[in-house]
Amino acid sequence: MLTTRTIRTPLVWLPSALLLMWPLLLTDSSAEQAPAARSERPPNIIMYLADDIGREAVNSYGGTSYKTPNIDRLAADGMRFTRAYSTALCTPTRVQLLTGQYNFRNYDHFGYFDTSLRTIANYLQAAGYTTAMAGKWQFGGSFQTPHLIGFNEYLIWQLESPDFWNRYKNPILTRNGEPAKQHPGAYGPDMVKEFVFDFMQRNRERPFFVYYAEHLTHDPFQPPPGHPDYESHDETKVNDEKYFGAMVSHLDKNVGELMTTLDKLGLRENTLVLFMGDNGTDVRVTSMMNGRPVQGDKWGSTDASNHVPFIAHWKGTIAPAQVRDDLVDVSDLFPTMLDAGRSTILNVQSDGVSLYPTLTRGSPSPRRWIFTDFYRGRTSGPNTVREGRPHRYAHDGRFKLYADGRFFDYLADPTEKNPLSESGLSLEARSALQALREAMTSMEAEVKASEARRKEGPPPQRGSGTGGRPE
Repeated sequence: MLTTRTIRTPLVWLPSALLLMWPLLLTDSSAEQAPAARSERPPNIIMYLADDIGREAVNSYGGTSYKTPNIDRLAADGMRFTRAYSTALCTPTRVQLLTGQYNFRNYDHFGYFDTSLRTIANYLQAAGYTTAMAGKWQFGGSFQTPHLIGFNEYLIWQLESPDFWNRYKNPILTRNGEPAKQHPGAYGPDMVKEFVFDFMQRNRERPFFVYYAEHLTHDPFQPPPGHPDYESHDETKVNDEKYFGAMVSHLDKNVGELMTTLDKLGLRENTLVLFMGDNGTDVRVTSMMNGRPVQGDKWGSTDASNHVPFIAHWKGTIAPAQVRDDLVDVSDLFPTMLDAGRSTILNVQSDGVSLYPTLTRGSPSPRRWIFTDFYRGRTSGPNTVREGRPHRYAHDGRFKLYADGRFFDYLADPTEKNPLSESGLSLEARSALQALREAMTSMEAEVKASEARRKEGPPPQRGSGTGGRPE
């Protein structure tokens, strides 16, 4: 729910870019307590968004099908959240992450971003940060679009590149507004990684923000470098889920190299690293977690569609080996990064709840539920449906209430086969149902109001972002 608060945190880093501040509205999300002690310079911020990977793929979350030693080390050295949720698809998650708002407020259609919106990159630029975007762009539009939403530099794979197959071997990438270019003999995720490392090296003396949108582990499922099949496979034809595990390993390797590079540059103690999955694992992949099989449910609405790994690391500020069960929504990362970046811009509109007090002082998050209104713009009505799956619901980390009235205990019933009857509910379930009904009533009223405002206003500039294969 959209709320209003004035940021009380004093700004220490005072670059001339502050003259560009926009009026804003930040949520009650940021804590009322005094901030923890801070160094003179605000931290670098790296938002590492892994593609199509649910929590069941990570060892520290109970996954046993793959090896993720570097992601696990990140968790062991920082704070791991057990109840973190994205949306169930790439574009909606990215819009929500960058703007801090639920999708019904500003998500128009797949593969598109309204460049009139202000993003976390815009706000961090205004707070004196140098910004970069690296990896999967997703939003179509012109090759200048990342510049328009706050990124000084970028190296991206465009959703609308000539075909679906060119993000990995022999990739086609766009750098800083130049025409898209193919790179024979290269591997896309490694080019992106080296771009990030070079950006960090060049900007190590000033605060920087990196939105690291990792290609891995999205299909096409193909062997990465070092795999016996890498040199011989035809990247225009291979899409075999047997390679998913190798892709997880390469993702994990990249995470490890990122942290090693921060050490080499002497930046680990002044860099906040946030690692998160953008949605659940592909439906073609089944993994073992805590002794049970978990089939990915990207595009769906069960727990496996959007229950993702989320880890925060900041050496010397976030105490190591912490495991938290606070409820986390992807919109929460927006105010968290604003607080970490010491933005004093007022009146930021966000549905997120800042986790900065949780990260720095261990304060519990006040979030009690998450609202999802997924895939709007393609279908409409109170029960947004794709392939028979309703995608408007509220949940509290255990119980879930759909707009059509179905109610589940999804910890006991993760595939949601057995809706609970109201007549047989326990006291705990009955209390949860009442709270979620109140949340749904409130949020559906906001959805209707938002839809009315959007109908009255000018239509968005629909870019070329509707083409291509849904990601």
